[in-house]
Amino acid sequence: RDLEEHGRLVVHDEHSRLRRCRARAHAVPSSAWVKLTHARVPAPGQDIRAVMFSHNDQMLAVGGRSGTLRLYSMPRGELVRDIDGHRQRIRAIAFSTDGSYIASSGEDRLVHVAPLAAGQGYNLPQRPAKILALAFCGPQQLATAGSDNQIHLWDVATKEEIGSLRGHTG
Repeated sequence: RDLEEHGRLVVHDEHSRLRRCRARAHAVPSSAWVKLTHARVPAPGQDIRAVMFSHNDQMLAVGGRSGTLRLYSMPRGELVRDIDGHRQRIRAIAFSTDGSYIASSGEDRLVHVAPLAAGQGYNLPQRPAKILALAFCGPQQLATAGSDNQIHLWDVATKEEIGSLRGHTG
């Protein structure tokens, strides 16, 4: 499956491998892509459900059905570490804007936050809804959105909810 965003092409093939091709949209015709980097990384378990590149393109996070989040260095695709923060499949991944944290959400209704450098991760207080989307708003603020149509804002340094937005409809 091909996903095109901001001049990047990401391909997930039928063999549970991830390939990354990078090209500038203005430098090549839309029907052709020039491959500048290429990495192959093994899937974390049976399949890949979430993929995210860090803001500086130096890390790739991959999550799947096993609940393990795998971090790879790019462009070589070397495994940096595994983060075991979920009991079920991972649905979404986000890197903090300064590269200090990575967050993931899963079918287990957990949001797991881990420092990228080293150290133990932790779970934010659990909500009854499935968390379907994550986005960092600066280096320490994380927004989570779930099946309850609510957005919760978190300070990942203090592990506290700092606000919520209600009233959204699907």
